[in-house]
Amino acid sequence: MKKNFSTLILCGGKGRRLGALGKSKPKSLVKIDKNPVLKSIIDLIPKKISPVIYLSGYYMFDKIKNYIKKNNFKNIKLYNDGDIEILQRIKLNLVRSGHSIIVLYGDELADVNFNSLIKNHIKSKKLLTITTYKFYSNFGFLKKKNKKFIFLEKPYLGNFNIGFMIFDYKNLEYIGNGKKLQNYINKLCKINQVNEYSHSGYHTTFNSIDELENARKYIRKIYEKK
Repeated sequence: MKKNFSTLILCGGKGRRLGALGKSKPKSLVKIDKNPVLKSIIDLIPKKISPVIYLSGYYMFDKIKNYIKKNNFKNIKLYNDGDIEILQRIKLNLVRSGHSIIVLYGDELADVNFNSLIKNHIKSKKLLTITTYKFYSNFGFLKKKNKKFIFLEKPYLGNFNIGFMIFDYKNLEYIGNGKKLQNYINKLCKINQVNEYSHSGYHTTFNSIDELENARKYIRKIYEKK
């Protein structure tokens, strides 16, 4: 059975560690290469899969509205949902869409294959699919084991959430008045309703000026691949 999907982009980031950039505009409007990160994210979303895109934010949201209108983006719905928790933003937009949604962070870029992600989610029959990326330390570790030290050079630390989460519409039956996304995910884990989609392609985010420069290099690679 074919499922309908909309995409929700969370645009509440303030970019406190981006210096003057974070004070003059919301994080999603910080430029990556020639365009704001928000445009780069929108460009990566296949319109056949998600004909409607929801933007939910609050910080300097008028600037986001003006940017969308000025650049004539189609099929984008904007909502200033106030300073509320991410889980409640997701709940509001599940109600608005009337079906399952793909949730993206407004500062995460990755060349995730949407077709593959959705097929993986449908096959799993779980309420939630989280896209993960293998995380390796940038540093070597000195670890004590059995009273002896061992040295690990830039070890693998685990899989971390990069957004690109699919929330099945049935989550509305479980979220209730919950506030913290972490607590809700753990709740679903306990009833075996979480699925993982592992991404091994390009991924980048930015929380500082140095990370922003790396993100600009990554976005060029993503578009070259497209």
